[in-house]
Formats: sequence, structure tokens, C-alpha cells
Amino acid sequence: MPTLLPLHGGLVDLTPQQIKGDEAMIQALAEFSKRNASHVKGILNLTIPLSESPNWILGQFLWQLGLSTESRRPMEDGQRVWYYRLNIEDVEFIQKVLDYRQRQREEKARKCHQEQELQAAYAARMQSQYGIEQRSREALVQSFLRKIYIK
Repeated sequence: MPTLLPLHGGLVDLTPQQIKGDEAMIQALAEFSKRNASHVKGILNLTIPLSESPNWILGQFLWQLGLSTESRRPMEDGQRVWYYRLNIEDVEFIQKVLDYRQRQREEKARKCHQEQELQAAYAARMQSQYGIEQRSREALVQSFLRKIYIK
């Protein structure tokens, strides 16, 4: 059974799949969550009561991610069985958010790189025109403090 992470590439793959409410993956997630309830609380601010069902725990994790499930309950071998899958609209929205955030990170990195190039070009001009080396802020502060304490 595939996992929910990594989110960016994995969510769309999971959307059409259906899982039963009693699958081993859900059971394992619930057991792990109950064993590590204090860590889950600290990281996600999500309380995992020991008495809750595995489906409830999965639902809480999905809710934290902004996702929900769709369910159906067909007859199978004379019994009604619950099947769940991720809500397609939620997955599409989360995918758009992740794409937007990735573009924002790339734009920020591009701007930072351009700023570094501009600073390097400025330092090179100062060095070639005036023979002045550009010093870091820390070096300037230390130089200033030395002058103050020497007097």
C-alpha cells in the first residue's frame, strides 16, 4: 500500500485508490500514533486519545493536511464494508497550494541569487576603482569596537 508522503508527488496517485476501513496500514498508523501520542501532540498539536478508532486517527491526520475522504458502503459477501478515498477537490486544491509555494520558494531563491551577484559586482567595482575591500558587517563592528576600547 503506498504511503501519503511525500505529499507533492504522492497525493494525486492516491486519489483514485480506495482503501478499506480495516486495512493493516490504517491499523499500523493508529498503533504508531498511540505509541507516540506525546510526539504527535508536540509536533502537530493533535491529541490522540487511546480509545479512538484507527479511522478517526487517520481522519485527524488528513484534516491536519487539509484533506478529507469520501466513503461508500457496498455489500460484499453479505456484509457492508466501508471504502474510503481522498476527496478529489481537496487534493486538487492542496496540489495548487503546493505548486504556488514551490514557485514562491524558487522566486525567492532567484532574487537572493541576483542580490548576491549585484553585491559581488559592486565589491569588484569598489576594489578595482578605489582599491577598497568590502568588509563584512561583523568585521566593521569589530573594528569599531576596537577603536572605542583602545581610547
